[in-house]
Amino acid sequence: DYGLTAIATDNSGMKTYSKTIIIHANGSGRLDYTENFDDGLAQDWQNSGGIWKVESNQYHITSGDGIYISFMDATTFFDYTFSARIKPEWGNNYGMVFNYTDSKNYCRVDLDASPQTISLIKVKDGQESILASSTYSGGGQGIYSTLTITNDGRKTSVEVNGAVVFSNIPTPESYYGKVGLYAWWQPIWFDDIVVWAMNKEPCFLTETL
Repeated sequence: DYGLTAIATDNSGMKTYSKTIIIHANGSGRLDYTENFDDGLAQDWQNSGGIWKVESNQYHITSGDGIYISFMDATTFFDYTFSARIKPEWGNNYGMVFNYTDSKNYCRVDLDASPQTISLIKVKDGQESILASSTYSGGGQGIYSTLTITNDGRKTSVEVNGAVVFSNIPTPESYYGKVGLYAWWQPIWFDDIVVWAMNKEPCFLTETL
C-alpha cells in the first residue's frame, strides 16, 4: 500500500497537510494468459454444465442441448484484451463472457451464426440487458472466426476478424472478473485463447479518517 498526502505552503511558510489517500496496489503487474490446448488439457477451466473436452487440440463443447458457460477459474483480469478463435457447428448462438463473477453476474458478447447478428449483453443478478447490437461479417456456421474483446474497466470494444463492431460501449458496474466461453444450444470449437491484461484487479483509493 502507498500513502499520498498533499502539502500546501503559504507565503509565510506555513504548511497545511491534506488527509492521506491510501492506494492499495496488488503488485501483480501485467498479466498475460494463453491457451491453445495443444497439451490435451483444459487446465483451470470450469463449466456450468454440458460436455466440454479437449479434442484435436481444441476446446470442444459437444453438447447441443442447453445454454452453457465455461470459464477460466484461476484468476481475474482487469483492463485487458481477450480473444479466441471460434467455430460454431450449427446456426445457433455462441460467444464469450468477460468480467465474470458468477452465473448471474457477467458481461457477454453473443453472436448468432445465422443470421449474423451480434449483441453486447450485461447480466446483473440474473437479469439480461442489451447494451449494443449490430451485424457482423465473416464467421457463421461451420466457419472459424476470431472474436476480440477489449475492456478497460469502464468501456468495451469488440472486433470480429479484426473489424470493429462495437467501440467504447459503457459497461457500468462491471469493472473486472474472469473470462469464459459461451454456447447456446449447439456444439462449438474454441481455440487460441489469449488475454493481455494490465492487472488481475483494479487498484482503488480510500481516504483516511
